[in-house]
Amino acid sequence: MTGDDIRRALKKKGLTFTIVAEAMDPPVAPGTVSAVAHRKATSRRVASALAKSLGKSVASVFPDVDAYRKVSRDSKVAALKEVIAA
Repeated sequence: MTGDDIRRALKKKGLTFTIVAEAMDPPVAPGTVSAVAHRKATSRRVASALAKSLGKSVASVFPDVDAYRKVSRDSKVAALKEVIAA
């Protein structure tokens, strides 16, 4: 989703970047929420709040942001074990 897609989806739910910002604990500046939505800044916490506000996963809202992709330590260890064993 683009930043404008996120803004429109929030609007359909009666929400804005400002409301999301104020609902976070601790709150953040509305500009921070906008910056994350528009890929001008990264914040897992804000990305998660936006995704939850839309009822979606972070990966589905921000599929293009590598910083939000979770790769567990266990999966890294398992992959490395396969490489070493080969």
